[in-house]
Amino acid sequence: MADPRVAGEKPDSPHGRLCFPRRFDSPTAIEATLSRLISTGWIEESAGLLRLTLEGEQQHADLAPLVDDVRGRVARALPQEDYVTLIRLLERLAAAL
Repeated sequence: MADPRVAGEKPDSPHGRLCFPRRFDSPTAIEATLSRLISTGWIEESAGLLRLTLEGEQQHADLAPLVDDVRGRVARALPQEDYVTLIRLLERLAAAL
């Protein structure tokens, strides 16, 4: 499924045609991260797409509760109105970068 946030393609990627959304990291840093994820067996390339492997899916499942915990702690640290404002501001900031 195509990502609607995709900004462009990088056809010279060693992983085939990768589309890069707006990013904080350089293409070189992204390529290094992808190479690490492939070498650890968390992702694989199939039909020109990168997908989580079974190991990657397990790692994702293991990390999801940790992410939820951090989100919950942030939400509890702020009044609900401030939390909503924070999330909206972070979304705007991410979209602008």
